[in-house]
Amino acid sequence: SKTAGQTPDVPDLPEEDRTGLKIKFVHEEDAESIYTGKAIQPEIRVYYNGKILIAGVDYTVKYTNNIKVGTAKISVTGKGNFSKANNQTTFRITVI
Repeated sequence: SKTAGQTPDVPDLPEEDRTGLKIKFVHEEDAESIYTGKAIQPEIRVYYNGKILIAGVDYTVKYTNNIKVGTAKISVTGKGNFSKANNQTTFRITVI
């Protein structure tokens, strides 16, 4: 159901769909990154029902454990019309 102020082309999230956001790496090779000693933040795209969402408008991104060698996490939390949606993925940081 639509409420006043919602953009008509943005779908409502079904009540049961709490993880409706899909995360994809812009460059698939970023799923495994090389250790640099600095924070690594692979570029991602976030989708809902095939529609690309806008970072900072439709969702926020948080990177954790993304400096040291090991498994890092990317957490995406929906905003506005997508406030009930969230998802997360991981990527590896390795040494050459």
